[in-house]
Amino acid sequence: RYPASLAHLDYHADLALIKIDDFELGQTLEPLPLGEPITIDDKFEIWQIGSSELVERFTGHVQKVWPSVCHLRLTTKANLSDTGNGQVVLKDGKLVGLVYQTNSRRQEASILSLETIKHYLEDYDSGKYRGFGAGGVWYVKLLRDDLRDYFEAPEDVHGVAVTRVLKNRTGDGV
Repeated sequence: RYPASLAHLDYHADLALIKIDDFELGQTLEPLPLGEPITIDDKFEIWQIGSSELVERFTGHVQKVWPSVCHLRLTTKANLSDTGNGQVVLKDGKLVGLVYQTNSRRQEASILSLETIKHYLEDYDSGKYRGFGAGGVWYVKLLRDDLRDYFEAPEDVHGVAVTRVLKNRTGDGV
């Protein structure tokens, strides 16, 4: 355990940078090199600190890839415990993601992609952190008959109904 302080935090992206308070220790540590983005069926290792405070290694592979508000999410099957977030995802010894959610019952983990991590680091390094864009659009899926009735959508229409749009966001004016 090393004394450290928070250098930057983005609640929306679930990412933070820490600064190690011991200058000499900080000089001896090297950051993990960044790898290449992973995708469906890629195999990798997940490292986490176990209850014995030793590094535990698990293997996994990408099952699903889907975009969300500010993440490219990857889902994997892996034998992880629900010990928290922040486990590193490595392929060929290089960082390719961070676990941000685990479900030990289903043996699944959700992973922040390398693209999300790179965007965060590059934006922070620019000196003008702008974060992750959000569309500012609220919607409901028209999957149920009662919702289609409420929004007066034809019976054969599925999709979404936009319920709110924030001004000066990506969705404004569309």
